[in-house]
Amino acid sequence: MPRARHLGIVVILALGFYGAAVFAKRRSAASDLAPVLPRAPLEAPSPERLETIAAASAAASTVTADAQALREALRPAILVDGPPSEADRGAWRPYSRGLALLDRALERPGSFVQEDDSPRPGWTFPLDERDLALQTLGSALVVRGWDRALDGDVDAGLGDMLKAVSLGLRLLDSQSRVVSTMIGWGLVNRGTTEIEQLTRTLGAADPELTQAAIVGLGPALDQAPVGWRAVEADCLATLRGHVEAFSEHPVVVSPWGRYPVSPVLAPVLIDTRQTLESGLAICRHGVEQARLPYALRADPAANRPASPSPWDTLGNLGGAQLIEAFGDYDTPVGMEDQGRARVAGVWSVLSARAYLAEHDAIPTARQLLLPDDPFTGRPLAIVDGVITSTGDAAMHPKTPLRWVIRVELEE
Repeated sequence: MPRARHLGIVVILALGFYGAAVFAKRRSAASDLAPVLPRAPLEAPSPERLETIAAASAAASTVTADAQALREALRPAILVDGPPSEADRGAWRPYSRGLALLDRALERPGSFVQEDDSPRPGWTFPLDERDLALQTLGSALVVRGWDRALDGDVDAGLGDMLKAVSLGLRLLDSQSRVVSTMIGWGLVNRGTTEIEQLTRTLGAADPELTQAAIVGLGPALDQAPVGWRAVEADCLATLRGHVEAFSEHPVVVSPWGRYPVSPVLAPVLIDTRQTLESGLAICRHGVEQARLPYALRADPAANRPASPSPWDTLGNLGGAQLIEAFGDYDTPVGMEDQGRARVAGVWSVLSARAYLAEHDAIPTARQLLLPDDPFTGRPLAIVDGVITSTGDAAMHPKTPLRWVIRVELEE
């Protein structure tokens, strides 16, 4: 046999053995995800917490199971901003059974959310029908509050709106659900805004009502930051989902398009461990930024860990293209900033109104300690009867709008 032919066979065999070794190494790594994505085990919920979750789920089921079509038909009516029209005041009534169950659930201690660590494919936020149903019930609470207040029972109306805020806070008590976090802050924001309109519209001359609103919003004002927890959990779960999805359905991206290839080639195209380690570094960077106050956060792209080269580990082409498309989560953190700003602004307006009712004068910043504006990191200020952010607003474009208290309080 010619020498050149011998050499060719040796080369082919060597490449075959090398390919098999790479295949085996990467295939074994694909099933060994936990060490690469370390996360503290989730605590098993206590029996009391499971009962609370079940009570919340029972309330939600009245929307998802019994009134799906009705929920869609009435959604515009229960999402009004401010006092509803005369025709829409009763829009909450179809949800009466769910609201009665929700009232009972809110009397129980503990979170309404059971944590999980399930893989989530791609950059998607799984929309939990249960959480959406609770969001609908929260909006119905607000409309019921307006209906009761307009009928003369202002205390009961305020109580319903504070329940909507409480529902939002209960949905925030989760470390692993991005959707719950966003819906929770959305309800806190909605309830807080409606409370300010209720006290301004119906209770500007009622110091007790205003004081009750201030006390009721206290828990929202003091809520510990939770957005970074959702960032961490969902980033890791999504990363895992990305890698597992690519292993089952690999795709080659080229200037001419995306081309699916056989799953047999997945171990050659993606080094699972290298890809997960690179993605984990990006997740950690995102969490570190999410835990910082807004004023101290870097630009999302600043100091972001570099994506791996396709040839870092024998052509990790698939891993490189996955990580290149891997972004930073800012949605739950942004919702949290906006919610905190709204609560801080409304709480400040209510406090100033209560001070004016007692002293017949608009307070100064020294007479009324105001909470921090999350976007500047400095307390809100009172300037010529206007509650506003301190610092240069142009440098903090997301800072909340000013709340004018002089006109509202004199009306």
